Amino acid sequence: MVQRAHRWLVWLTALGFGLGVAFGCTALPRVQPPEATATVTPEPTPWPLGRIEWEVHVPGDTPTDAAVVLRVWDVFQGDEAVAYPLSRVGDGMYRLNLTWPVDQLVFYRFELQRADGTREIERTAWGAEVAYRAVLVAPRVHVREQVQRWLPGGAVDNSAQVRAGLGRLEGAVLDAQTGQPVPDILVLAGGHIARTDPQGRFRLEGLTPGAYNVVFYHPDARYQPWQQEALVAAAATTPIQVRLQPTRDVELTLEVQLPEGTVPGVPVRVVGTLRRLGLLDAPTRQGRWLDPMRAPQILPDAQGRYRITLRWPVGVPVRYAYTLGDGRVGRERDGQGSPRVRSVQIVETGVRTERVVRWAPEDGVAVWFEVDAGAMPPGEVVTLQFAQGDGWQPPVPMWPLASGRWGFLWYGERPKDGTLVYRYCRNAHCPWAAEAGEEGPRARQLVLNARPDQRVDDQVVSWLGYRPLTQPVAVVAPADMASRGTSWVQGIGLVPYPVAGDVEAYGEAGS
Repeated sequence: MVQRAHRWLVWLTALGFGLGVAFGCTALPRVQPPEATATVTPEPTPWPLGRIEWEVHVPGDTPTDAAVVLRVWDVFQGDEAVAYPLSRVGDGMYRLNLTWPVDQLVFYRFELQRADGTREIERTAWGAEVAYRAVLVAPRVHVREQVQRWLPGGAVDNSAQVRAGLGRLEGAVLDAQTGQPVPDILVLAGGHIARTDPQGRFRLEGLTPGAYNVVFYHPDARYQPWQQEALVAAAATTPIQVRLQPTRDVELTLEVQLPEGTVPGVPVRVVGTLRRLGLLDAPTRQGRWLDPMRAPQILPDAQGRYRITLRWPVGVPVRYAYTLGDGRVGRERDGQGSPRVRSVQIVETGVRTERVVRWAPEDGVAVWFEVDAGAMPPGEVVTLQFAQGDGWQPPVPMWPLASGRWGFLWYGERPKDGTLVYRYCRNAHCPWAAEAGEEGPRARQLVLNARPDQRVDDQVVSWLGYRPLTQPVAVVAPADMASRGTSWVQGIGLVPYPVAGDVEAYGEAGS
């Protein structure tokens, strides 16, 4: 693998490769290999393990020959969630015990695996697909859950008859120190998700009668998470008021030593389990939790060192990774080629010096993508999107080269059919701002050869939704335009799942 990295470095250097056009129009310094005497921050001691005991009630129409599983989301790998089968202990009752590091939030949902191999994701009482549930791990926590229905076919039943037998949770979240309402707290129960408003209020509708584990957490760890059990009765409201402890931020400096042979001047991102590290509030339809466009980017300084100072919450367990792309594409790997995740729970300001061992998987392939992006508005970014299975994956940002060209070095495992399907987009807005084809967005295919590395040179002739200006724009305003005053407010409309690149969430499937 080191020899392959050297081959890429020599090859790209010979071609005059250099990053920097978008970072000040100067070529960035070359990445220096880590010195043998460098001091690397040791890995922290593992967190103590807690025990989670689930007691799950399932609908009465659950087939006895089907398996009920709990699928834990991996926020880095996304759709490659780990499944744990539950044990049937009675009519409509299942149980599962797992050990997990304490103080961490576990995201999961339930799934029915039928005898014929088909799978059904749990749904709410109204038929909407459950995105995720959560549990806060303690030394020992007992969780009672209700699976409300397995509904094949995707039909949604929101009728008055269904509503009549359902209850709700309603309440407010306050700051434990000031007593002020806390907005932007996610509240989860039974697969339903609500967000507190500016007055700290929330409501979770459509819960079947029973016991629920209610979790309160801030996606950026501004407050310590909290959970408690609540009982819901039919056609009734269960009130809840909680007070959350605020956290405090300190400065954490990350010094990163990249593997020998890393492409000179390449930007590296830090992705992880905080909103400030690219974490989304819910997974996209493709199962991705991380948006690299929102993650902090590390660039080499004048000495070629990768160093960044971030605001970091004290006392909060954070998992993170360094990546050339997102949480899956281009993510750092350990010495055996497996994806790596780092963990830290800091108590005070400090500096962490860390080394990335490698980027490529064992026996994987590498493809250098380079594209002439043509005319684009200033400040925009070209992103590269890959198709996998029956859908498109979230786009990853490419690296700016010289003269309007962009590059990206893709590391991955060889697809089963030996073909990579991909497309280019502006600012991750796929497919509306994708490369234009004859009938909409253009998708390209690359048949991988037997070599472990390959090069692709593409050119974008035109972009969907964009035509370069051929002459200056003149803005003519009426001379008698009246001022609206400072009290005038202009509103905006929000669309469901506002995540860049989440194609299916916007209603386009398999485009």
